[in-house]
Amino acid sequence: MIDLKIKQVILDTSFLLAIAQMRGVSLHQIKERFPRAKLITVSQVLEELKRLKGKRPGVSVAMEVLKGVEVIRVNGYDNADDAILSLSQDLEEVAVVTFDLNLRKRLVKLGIPVIYLRSKKKLLIDHPAGSYEEPL
Repeated sequence: MIDLKIKQVILDTSFLLAIAQMRGVSLHQIKERFPRAKLITVSQVLEELKRLKGKRPGVSVAMEVLKGVEVIRVNGYDNADDAILSLSQDLEEVAVVTFDLNLRKRLVKLGIPVIYLRSKKKLLIDHPAGSYEEPL
């Protein structure tokens, strides 16, 4: 296991929706693996969830999860993915939790560690030193 010094974990919409929709996906896993990390998201994720309310299952659960998470406004971006990319570059010792393949690829290119789901059951960490499986 590679020791990642993660002080902040940014939560993406795809992860928040998965908490309500998929067995075995929980915020507890992230908190357990990175107990000292501050959980954050961008205001664009909150806005995206508000737009999805009534259209996608799990939105109310995702909104409930965000009550314990710091929401940061990243000015100049309407898109949640772009706001997350910008914020992740501004912070040190940060990781992003996303199940969005396109966002994951963009983050990895920038050298940002990404926590994602494989085979709908196993959380993995993709980081600059290479991917490795981590029982989260």
